[in-house]
Amino acid sequence: ALVGLFAVFALAAEMLDRWGHRRHAEQYAGGAVAVALISLLVVTVQTLIHRGADAPLATGVYAVYAVGCLLLNLRFRKLLLTYLGLGLGGGATIWALWWATERLDPIWAAVLAAEALAMGVTALVLRRGLVDRTTADGDPTQQPPGRDQLIEIYRVPLRHAAEVLGLIALGAAVWTCWHDVATIHHAPEPVVTALCLGALFLLTAWDYRSRERTWLGSMIVLAGLVHAFVLNYTGYLDLPWLDALLAHATLAVLACVLLEAWGRRRPSRFPVDLVRRVFVGPLGETALLSSALAVAALPLVSWQNTISLALCLFWLAGIWMVIAATHRWPVMCAAAQAMLTLAVGVAATAWLQHHPWDPTGRVDLVEPRSLQVYGIGFALLSLLWIAARMGLRRNAVAGRL
Repeated sequence: ALVGLFAVFALAAEMLDRWGHRRHAEQYAGGAVAVALISLLVVTVQTLIHRGADAPLATGVYAVYAVGCLLLNLRFRKLLLTYLGLGLGGGATIWALWWATERLDPIWAAVLAAEALAMGVTALVLRRGLVDRTTADGDPTQQPPGRDQLIEIYRVPLRHAAEVLGLIALGAAVWTCWHDVATIHHAPEPVVTALCLGALFLLTAWDYRSRERTWLGSMIVLAGLVHAFVLNYTGYLDLPWLDALLAHATLAVLACVLLEAWGRRRPSRFPVDLVRRVFVGPLGETALLSSALAVAALPLVSWQNTISLALCLFWLAGIWMVIAATHRWPVMCAAAQAMLTLAVGVAATAWLQHHPWDPTGRVDLVEPRSLQVYGIGFALLSLLWIAARMGLRRNAVAGRL
C-alpha cells in the first residue's frame, strides 16, 4: 500500500511540474520521499525481526524506491535524490544476497565489487559527456548548465557510491577469507572481487587524478594474487608466495611500459605528464615494492625447490632490467645483473642436484667437478654480457646503463 501511495505522489509531482506548478510538485515529491522512508523502515524492521524471511519483499521494495528516486531526479535534479537512489540500490543488492545465501558468503563480495565497478565505469563514461573542462582534481570548474548539470547530478554521486560500495565489498571479502577459509578453497569469487576492486580504484584514480587510489588498486591486485596462489588454488605452484609477488611486479611494469608507449603515440595535447603522475609513477613504485618483498622472501625458500627458485630469480632479474631500461637507472641495472648471476648459480645447483656425481645421490657442491659446472655457467653468462654490450653499443638507453 505504501509503495502504491509513493507511486501516486511521484506521478502527481511529475504532472504538476509539467504543468508549471513547480512549488506544488516539490511538495508532492517530498511527500513521496517521506512515504518511501516510512515504508523502508517498516520493511527493514520486519525483515530483521523475521531473520531474513521477508528478504524477497525487502529486495523488491528497495529496488522500486531506488528506481523511483533516480527517475524522479530526471525532473528535480537534486544530488540528495541520486545519493538516496544509489544507496537504496545497494541495499536492494544486499537484501537479494541475503535472500539467496542466508549468510555472509564470498559471493557477497564479488557481487558488490562488480556493482561498484559498474558504477565507477558509468561515472567515468558520464565524465566524458561533460562539455565543460574540469580541474586537475576532477571537480567541475563551474556548475554547468542544462545537459551538463544533469550529468553532474548523476556522475558525482555515482563515483562516491562506487567507492563506498567498493570498500564494503573489500570488508566482506576480508571477513569471509579470514573467518570462513573452507568456503574459498578453489572458489572463483575472491579472484573476481580482487579484479573488480583493482579495476575500480584504478578507474577512480583517473577520475580524481589520485596517485593514492592507484596505489590502493595495485595493492588490492597484489593481495588478490597472493590470496589466489597461496590460499585459494593451492598445490599448483612450488613457490606460490614468490610467484604472486613476481606476477604483480610483472603486471605493474607491463602497465607502465604500455602506458608510456601509448602516451607517446597520442596527440600533443594529450596529458602525458598527468598519466605519468597518476599511473606510471605509482605503478612503478608498487612494482619495486613487490619485487623487494620477493627478495625478502628468498631466505624462506627451501633448497629442495632449486629449479623453481632459479626460474623465479631469472624472472626477477628480467623485471629489474625492464625497470632499469624504462627509468634509465644504472643502479637497478647493476642489481639485475647481480640477480641474474645468482640465478645462474642456483640453476647450476639445481642441475647438480638432479645429476649427482656420487652413485648414492649425495651432492657435494665443492667437489672439483661441481665447481667446474659453476664455472661453465658463469662463463656462459659473461659471454652473454659481452655479446649484449657489443650488440647494444650504439643504443642510447644501453649507453646510459
